[in-house]
Amino acid sequence: MTALPRPDGWRDALRGPTTPIPVEQADGGVRFPVRPSVAVVVGTGVAGALLLALGLAALVLRPADGGSRAGTAVLGVVLSAFALVLLSVPVGWVRGAKDRRLGVVLTPEAVVVHQGRRVVTVPWDAVTDVRAETLHLRVPPHLLRTRGQAFVVVHADLDRVDGIPERVKALTARTGQHVAASIGMTNLRGEHAQLWHALRFWWQHPQERVELGDGTGLARVQARDLLG
Repeated sequence: MTALPRPDGWRDALRGPTTPIPVEQADGGVRFPVRPSVAVVVGTGVAGALLLALGLAALVLRPADGGSRAGTAVLGVVLSAFALVLLSVPVGWVRGAKDRRLGVVLTPEAVVVHQGRRVVTVPWDAVTDVRAETLHLRVPPHLLRTRGQAFVVVHADLDRVDGIPERVKALTARTGQHVAASIGMTNLRGEHAQLWHALRFWWQHPQERVELGDGTGLARVQARDLLG
């Protein structure tokens, strides 16, 4: 089966698999399971553990010189903090490994994003855009620019979105972005473009959303019939 075209917003992003996402009919719509692969979890955990070891070593084995001691201490704190962020990935995966609700569910009424403790519900008629974006990690002092990570970003009228704290809505609105949900494609086990095309198809074809609840939408996703 021919893979779906990748959106322009992912030109600089790492390429994902071309195998279909194991979508299923669940929770009143078509569910795209969201969960990091075992390789991603293990790799992130190992990287986090190494960074934590380096950070602790920098804090313990500081040089005698005063200026160098301060700089090394700051480096140790930064490395340790970044390590804890990385280690949260495998910890979260272990906690949610048996939670089959995790994922993005497209129902006839809304897009429901469940990536952890927070469940965000975005009514279709509140969606203003569905974008493909790339996030790059830059390592100072500008010596390294990694290949980007692909994201699907849903923009919406935040006043009509459920599941986002009011303080987050206010902060997001001040930036002018109005981001309701951001889904990292490394969390999908399958073809990244499938979710982006599915979201855009049913956003742009409201008359077809009824099929999300009766199994016809599931068949459409499995057949990759999302370009109409």
